[in-house]
Amino acid sequence: VGNRNQQVIPSSNNVSPAVGNRNQALTSSSNAVPTIAAVGNRNQQGIPPTNTVFTTVGNRNQQVIPSSNNVSTGHNQQVIPPSNNSSRKTILLVDEVDVLFGQSYYGQTYNQVAQLQDQAVSALLRRIWMERDSKLNFRGVQQWPEYVALISKYSEWRIIIDTEVKAMCSDVLHYNEPPYVFNEKTSKIGYSSHDSIDYEMVYGYRTAFAYLAESESRGDAILNNVLYLRVLTSQFSYANINPFRILGVSGTLNALSNREKDAILKMGVDIYSYIPSVYGSSKFSFDRSGRGIALEKTLESYFLTLGQLIKEKIDEGRAVVVFFESYERLQKFQSSAYGRQIKNKNVLSSSISTEHKNYVIKRAMHVGQVTLATSIFGRGTDFFCKDQKLEQNGGSFIIQTFLSLEKSEEVQIQGRTARQGKKGGYGMILLIPDLVDSFELEPDSLTNIAHADIYDHLDALRQKKYALHLDTMEENLTLANQRDAVSQKYLNVLAQGKVSEAVQCLHDVYAQIPSHGVDSAVDCHFLIDVSGSMSNRVSGGKSQLRVAKDGINHIISNVLDANRGDTFSLMSFSNAHSDLYHMQPVEDKTSLMNVVNSLRADGGTYLFTAFIKKLKQVLSTIEEGSQQFLFVFTDGAAHDDDLFGQLKALIDQIPETGFKCILAGVGLQLGHYRDQLEALAASGKMELIFFESTDQISDAFDVAAEAIVELTSGYIS
Repeated sequence: VGNRNQQVIPSSNNVSPAVGNRNQALTSSSNAVPTIAAVGNRNQQGIPPTNTVFTTVGNRNQQVIPSSNNVSTGHNQQVIPPSNNSSRKTILLVDEVDVLFGQSYYGQTYNQVAQLQDQAVSALLRRIWMERDSKLNFRGVQQWPEYVALISKYSEWRIIIDTEVKAMCSDVLHYNEPPYVFNEKTSKIGYSSHDSIDYEMVYGYRTAFAYLAESESRGDAILNNVLYLRVLTSQFSYANINPFRILGVSGTLNALSNREKDAILKMGVDIYSYIPSVYGSSKFSFDRSGRGIALEKTLESYFLTLGQLIKEKIDEGRAVVVFFESYERLQKFQSSAYGRQIKNKNVLSSSISTEHKNYVIKRAMHVGQVTLATSIFGRGTDFFCKDQKLEQNGGSFIIQTFLSLEKSEEVQIQGRTARQGKKGGYGMILLIPDLVDSFELEPDSLTNIAHADIYDHLDALRQKKYALHLDTMEENLTLANQRDAVSQKYLNVLAQGKVSEAVQCLHDVYAQIPSHGVDSAVDCHFLIDVSGSMSNRVSGGKSQLRVAKDGINHIISNVLDANRGDTFSLMSFSNAHSDLYHMQPVEDKTSLMNVVNSLRADGGTYLFTAFIKKLKQVLSTIEEGSQQFLFVFTDGAAHDDDLFGQLKALIDQIPETGFKCILAGVGLQLGHYRDQLEALAASGKMELIFFESTDQISDAFDVAAEAIVELTSGYIS
C-alpha cells in the first residue's frame, strides 16, 4: 500500500522489526550470503569500517548483538566489549535497499591504502605538476632525476612505484574532477558526498594535485602530509562479506528489478509482507498519461515550460521543489530569463553549509516557496509540511527535470511530497536531447508515440538500459572477487610472518590493477561502412550502424587516453568517402562521439576506393616510434574490387612493426570478393576477421579494442 508500506521478514524464528516513520523493514535469516558491503567480521584484521555503509551503536569498539537467537526490538540487547574472539557476530544495517546496487557497492571493493611520505615522492609530484601541460609519457618520466631518485631508494618495489607514477601522470590532468571545495579555516580540500562536503575523502592523486594547485596562491603550508605515495595493500569485495544478520528499512522494494530481487534472495531475504501505512491511503497525485509529463525539443522551450509550471503552482498557493540532474543544469535555469522571474526561491546543493541547508529544507514547505535542488536531495531529505494553508491548497508539488536511470531514484524523488498522509503532486519536464543522449534514442523516435503512452515507453527504455548497467556490475563483481582472493592471501601470509611470500603477494595485488594508460601513445584510424545495408536491424532492434557507432564510442570513452597522447581518425564510406577526423587529440571525447553519432547509412559499398585513400593518408603521416592502428569495417560486397591491385601494393608498404591493420567483415553479403580479401591478408601485413552474423558486429569492435590495448602495452583503466 503506497510506496513505503513494505516490510521484509525473514524465515527465521520470531523476528519483530520496529516500524517507525517508515513502514518497511527487511531482515535476513542467519548465514545469509550478502551482495553488499560489510566490514565487521574483518575488523580482527585491523581494517576500519567504512563510514558510508554502517551506523554503529555507541563507539566503534562496541557491537550490539541480540541476547538470544531471536532478534527483537525490545530492551533485551547487551553491549559486548571488544574481543579477539572470532565468533563475534556481525550485523549489516541497510537504509534503502536500492542503494546496495549502486555503483559504489555491488561489484566494487573496499580498498586499504598505506601512505609513503618521502621527500623523493614530494619532489616527483611537484615535477609532474609543473610538467602537466606537456605531453606526459611514462617513458619520459623515467628519465627525470626525481623518478631516478625515488626508484633508487625503493628499487625492490618497482612494480608499486611504476604503477603509482603512471597513476600520477593520469590524475594530474584531472585534478579538478570531480570539483573540490577548499575550506579556508582548516586549509583542507573536500568533495561532495551525498548532500554534504566530506573533507576526509581522497580521489587518488587528484587530491594531491588539487593541493598543489591551491598552494600556488596560498603557499606551501597547506601541503603538510598531503604529498605521499599511495600503496594499495588490499581490495575486499563488498559482495564477499558474510554478516550474521541483515536488518534494514526501504521505501523502494516495489521499484527493484527481478534481477535485483534475485540478488536479495541470495542474501537470504525470501519472505515479503506489506503493512498498511499508519497515515491511511496515499494522497500523492501524478497524471502520468496527461499533463503530468512534458517533452521539450530545445533548452529554451524546456526552461519556458518549467518556468510556466512553477508559476502555475505558486499561483495555486502551493510550494514547489524542482529536482535537477546536475548543479550545472540548475545554474543554467536559475540564470535564464525564466529562472530570474521566480521570486521566493532558494537553492539546495551540497556546496552550501549545513546550517543554510537546514534552513532551505525547513522553508521549502511553505506557501509560495520555490526550491531548486540537485538530485541527491531527492533521496532521504525530509521536506515535512507543517503549513496548514499549503495543505488546504493541495500540498507541495515536485517537478523532476530528468528521467532517472534507476526507477528507485524516481520513487525516492516522488516521496519528497505527500509525506505522512499529507497531500502532494508530482510532474516531469524532460528535454528530448537529454533522452537521446542518455538512452541512445533516435531524435525523432518519440514523435509517433501517443502522449498517454509516453511514460510507459520511457520506462521500458529505462529498464532496458538499466539491464546493461546490471550486466556491467556483474562483470565488475567477478573482478572484485578475484582481487579479494589475492588480498586475502596477502594478509594471511603477512599475519603468519612469511615476509618474502608476503612481498610476492603484494606484487600480485598490484598485478590486478589496470594500467593508467600513460605508456605508448597510439594513433587510431577507423574506416567505417555507412552504405544503405548498415541501416538493417539486428536482434534487439538496433541498426547495424548503431551497433558500430556504439563500438567506436566505447573505444573512445574507455580505451583511448588523452594523457597518453592518443589520437583519433574517422573516415566513412558508401558511394563516396567522408574524412570526418584525422589524428584528432582525444581530450574532448564528447565532441568525438557526437561526430560518430552523426553517421547515417545510405548508398553503395565502395570499400576499395576509401581503403586506398585512408591507407595512403596513414602511411604519409607516420612518425618514427609511433603506434598506428587502422580498423576497417564493412558488411557487404564491394562495388569497386577492380582496384584490388592498387590496394595490395599499398598494404605491402605497411611497416613490419608499430602498425596494426584489421579488416572486419560481417554478414553473408561479402560474396565472391572474400577470396580477394584473404589474398590481401596473406602477406601478414593485415589481419582479416569474418563474422557470419550481423549480430556479431559488437564482437568485431571488441577485437579492435583488444588490439589497441595490446599496442599500448597495458590495460586501460
